[in-house]
Amino acid sequence: MKKNQEKIKKIIKEVKERITLNEEELSEINSNAKKIISLLRESIKKNKVIAEVFVGGSVAKKTVIKSGIIDVDLYLRFKDNKEMKKFEKVVKGIKKEHKMIHGSRDYYRIKEGTIVYEIIPVLRISSPKKAENVTDLSYYHVNYVLGKIR
Repeated sequence: MKKNQEKIKKIIKEVKERITLNEEELSEINSNAKKIISLLRESIKKNKVIAEVFVGGSVAKKTVIKSGIIDVDLYLRFKDNKEMKKFEKVVKGIKKEHKMIHGSRDYYRIKEGTIVYEIIPVLRISSPKKAENVTDLSYYHVNYVLGKIR
């Protein structure tokens, strides 16, 4: 029985090493994301928008799986719906080629090499109960998962 458990642990370790990004790869993704985040923050400031940027998804949770394309979810948390109406202006202000994607809330996709940045508008809410859209819960979801996997 103990021998089987050791084999299982070995297989899990080998698979995890094959599919998980190493620290250097994660660092490179984060470094590239910081450039886009910086451009977004500059555009927010320039356009006098009340919003903040946060990284979500698998990059924030450090659960990125090796694949040909890496998704980086960047959320713009707007103060309210009035500010959220300036979303398109903020994205256009970073002067990167982008494509609008239709979803429960429209968002933008920017592709740079093997990294795809998805820029998603959300409301800055004080509690999950105040969410107007499922995407508004993203900030809470990231923090919840990080709290569970630490």
